[in-house]
Amino acid sequence: MNSETITDTQSRTSPTWWVRFVKQTGKIRSISPSIINDFTDDESILETDNQICLDFIRNKISKRKFAVLWDPFENNWKIDKKSDTLVIKTRHNKLEQFYDGKDPTTTDVHATISKVNGELKLTANLEQIAKHLHLSKIQNIVNNTEGLIDLYLTKKNDPDYLIQILSIDPEELLLQGSTIVNLDKSVMERTDWNNISIYTKPVFLYYSMEFIESTVVPEKDDTNIGQLSKAKQSEKFTRNAEINIHILNDTLEIYSSLSRQQSYMFKGKKFLKLHICEKEIDRYVYTLDLLGLDLCTSNCIIIKKPDYWPLQPLITYKDSKIRVNHYLGEKND
Repeated sequence: MNSETITDTQSRTSPTWWVRFVKQTGKIRSISPSIINDFTDDESILETDNQICLDFIRNKISKRKFAVLWDPFENNWKIDKKSDTLVIKTRHNKLEQFYDGKDPTTTDVHATISKVNGELKLTANLEQIAKHLHLSKIQNIVNNTEGLIDLYLTKKNDPDYLIQILSIDPEELLLQGSTIVNLDKSVMERTDWNNISIYTKPVFLYYSMEFIESTVVPEKDDTNIGQLSKAKQSEKFTRNAEINIHILNDTLEIYSSLSRQQSYMFKGKKFLKLHICEKEIDRYVYTLDLLGLDLCTSNCIIIKKPDYWPLQPLITYKDSKIRVNHYLGEKND
C-alpha cells in the first residue's frame, strides 16, 4: 500500500500594523505591530496591512514624506505619499468666512485691511497650507477654474449681503506669498469697519483677518542694515508706520497704531528693542525697550527722555513686520 504524505501549508497572510496619526494633518506619529490604545482626541488609529510600515520601522523610507490621507473613492483612510502639487479646488459648496482675532501664523490665508486707504493685503502661509492639505511642500500649482480664491466683502456675518467682489490672482498669491487689492472708493466712503465680513470659497482650511490703522504696504527701504530694520525720519506723523516716535521737551512720546489683536507680532518676545545710535551703527548710545503689550493696548506711551538723545539718531531694530518712524514736527493726525 502506497503511503501518501500530505503536507499542510499554512497560508501566509500579511501582518497587520496599527498607525497612530493626527486627524487634522495626517502626520504619522507612531507605528506598531500591536494594537494601539493610547491616543489623544486629535489623533486616530489606522489598522492596515500596508507593508510600507515595515520600511518605516526599518528606516528604509522616511515617514515624513508620507501621511494618512482620506481616500474619497474607497471611502477610507490609507497611507500615501505626500504630493508637492497644490491643486486649487473647493472642499465643499459652503462659503468659508475669514475670522477676526485668529493668530495669522497658524492660519492658511490672512487678510490685512487698512482703514486708512482701503488696501487689502492677502498673505498665504505656504507652510501651513502644505501641512493642512497633506503636502510635502508646494512646488507646483494646478488651477483650472477662475475665481476660486476671490474674496466676497459682505455685511457682517451675512454672505448674502454682497458689498464688493475682490478678484485674487492665485499664482501671485501662492508664488509670491502675498497680493494686494483695493476696496472701491465708494465702499470706503460708506463702510462701517465694525460691520463687514469677508467670505471665500473653501479652497484652504483656515482663514483670518485684521483691520489696521496704518497702510499695509511697507515702503521699500534699501538702507536697512543687514537683518536690522531702520526707522525712517520725517517732518510729520505718518500712517505708513505702526510706531511713531516724537521728542517733546524732556519726554519721548511713542504713538502706536497696533491693536490688541496684533499682539501676535510679539510672539516669543516681550519687547520691541530700539537701538539708538549717533548717525552711524557703530556709535551706539542707548537701547529703548518698548513693552509689546503696551504698544498693542495704548495709543500713546510717554516716557522720560534718556540723558542723551542724538540730534540725528540712527534707530534700528530687529523686526521686519513693524515699521517705525521718528518724526520731528507736531502730530497732525
